[in-house]
Amino acid sequence: MNDTSLTSSQLPVATKAGLWPSLWRSMLKPARVLLLPGANNLGHAQQVSTDMPVPALDVALLAWRDWCQHHAGQRCKLALSSAWVMTGLVPDSAQAVQATTSAQAIEHMAQQWDHYLGLGAAALNRDWLVRTTRVSQGWLVCATPRQLVDDLLMVAKHHRVSVVWMGPWWTQGLQRWVRKPRAESLHMVEPGWCLHVVTDKQGPTMTRVWSEPVVAGHVPEHGASSAPHVVALGRHGAAASACVWDDAVTQDLIDGRASAWLGQGALP
Repeated sequence: MNDTSLTSSQLPVATKAGLWPSLWRSMLKPARVLLLPGANNLGHAQQVSTDMPVPALDVALLAWRDWCQHHAGQRCKLALSSAWVMTGLVPDSAQAVQATTSAQAIEHMAQQWDHYLGLGAAALNRDWLVRTTRVSQGWLVCATPRQLVDDLLMVAKHHRVSVVWMGPWWTQGLQRWVRKPRAESLHMVEPGWCLHVVTDKQGPTMTRVWSEPVVAGHVPEHGASSAPHVVALGRHGAAASACVWDDAVTQDLIDGRASAWLGQGALP
C-alpha cells in the first residue's frame, strides 16, 4: 500500500553480531510477517466509521513495534488478518453491474457496504483505504482502515523498516488456488476469523466472497455441494494467540507456496 524505503545512510550501525547477514537477506528477499489481532483480543473493538467496529489494534501494534525493533533496517511484506479487511466480490455476471474498471467496481461495492453495513460513501472515502484486484470474471475489492495502515507504517518508519507490500495474508494463495480450484469452496481460517470463497461449478470463477467471525475449529455452512477446501493457519495453543507470526511455515503460506493451497486440510 505504501513503501517506506531506505537510503544507505539510514541503515543502522551493526552493533550486534548477525545484524548485517539478516539485513542482506531482507534486501534479497523481504521477510514475510503476519499481523493478527490476537485470539484473545478479537472481542475488543474500536470504531472506524459509524456502525463499523473492527478488532482493536493496540495490542497488535505493540507486537509489531517489538518486531520492528528486532528487525531494524530490514524490508518486509506485511500480511494482515481478514478481521481488519472488508472484502467483497463484484462479478461481471452480476445483474445491473457494468464494472468494467476498478473505479466502477469500487463504486458498486461501496453501494453494497452502504446498504448492508450502513457505511456511507463519505465515511468510506475518509476512513478506509480501498484497493481492487482483477480476478477471473470479476473484481475483488478490499478495504482496510486508514488509521490502521498509517499507524503500522509510522511504527515501521520509526525503526527504519521498509514495508514493501501490505495486504490480506491470503492474497497470493487465493490467486494460485483460483486458477485451478480443488473444490467448489475455499475457506481461509485464522484464529477467530474466516474468509469464504465460493466458485462456479463450471469453471475457475469466484461467485461469492465473505468473511465472518468463527469458533475455533468450525467452518460455517458454505452452500456448496462438494466438500470444502480449508486452509488454516497452523499454530495451536498459546502460540495461536500471538499477534505477529513470522515462522517459515507462515511465510510459505503468505507466499502462496504452502502445500495447503494445493490440497485439503490445515497446515501442520
